[in-house]
Amino acid sequence: MVPAYFADDIEKLAAQDERDAYVKRAIELAGCFYMRCTDHLPLVPDIGNYLFGGSSSDQAITLGGVTPEGEDAVCD
Repeated sequence: MVPAYFADDIEKLAAQDERDAYVKRAIELAGCFYMRCTDHLPLVPDIGNYLFGGSSSDQAITLGGVTPEGEDAVCD
């Protein structure tokens, strides 16, 4: 089973303003992570995408899915 760090942390916060600040920080960190993942990717012109099928170093990230039982496994 995958640990639910965000859910565990958010349950520990009693005040709504603390929860709001925590969510805002989590979103900021996720955005920083995405920016960091793409900082090395070359800019490929449209003709490069057409001729070579795009950049060979693109990354794919899955943020959710379903459990083996078919239940929702998307993280807030």
